[in-house]
Amino acid sequence: MIRRHFRPFFGMDAVHTGATFTGQAGRMITPLASPPAPPVAQHPSALPLRVLMISDVFFPRINGVSTSIETFRRDLGAEGIDVQLVAPDYGDIPTGDDDGLRRVPARRVILDPEDRLMRWPRLVRTVDQVLSAGVDLIHVQTPFAAHYAGVRAARQHGLPVLATYHTHFEEYFHCYLPYAPRPALRAVARALARSQCNALDTVVVPSRAMATAAFSAAQSCLRQSPAISAPSR
Repeated sequence: MIRRHFRPFFGMDAVHTGATFTGQAGRMITPLASPPAPPVAQHPSALPLRVLMISDVFFPRINGVSTSIETFRRDLGAEGIDVQLVAPDYGDIPTGDDDGLRRVPARRVILDPEDRLMRWPRLVRTVDQVLSAGVDLIHVQTPFAAHYAGVRAARQHGLPVLATYHTHFEEYFHCYLPYAPRPALRAVARALARSQCNALDTVVVPSRAMATAAFSAAQSCLRQSPAISAPSR
């Protein structure tokens, strides 16, 4: 059973909240205990760690996910980590992009005009282009096309894949489908989150509240006593 610890990558203090769970492929998702785990060994090639982030949202779309991604890009870059981001193209809206950002053609989303859905063939092609230059880790930021493109690429290339569980969709899925029954929407959101968590090596949460939500969604992949970890505040 392979234990994966990504604390040195994220650079955040974590507390043990009493849980450990395992994905379908037998990969252990372990709590980040306090005191912190020792640093991982240096990259064998002595080259910077190369991370591919994939997200269904990014600036100029303003929200917490976009802000989190930009913060990680800036801070990881300051640590010498090479971060490449694949995100939607918002058309004629100015973006101020840099060399570490690849835009994918996308279409508007029905009932959600501020967001975009990346076109799948172009998304797959763009991810493969980034991978051809060398990637050590895939970090998925959102549970839509980005999730499936990231998991697909990780399986094809034998790479670890993790995701940040930014949003508790059970709580506001109804905003997208206001006339659908809320209990049914919550059930769909939970089933989707469970399926996606099971496909990942590690799930990262930004708060204790989200740790509780992610743990609840991941019940089906438990192998030991309940657990998850979250950054201390």
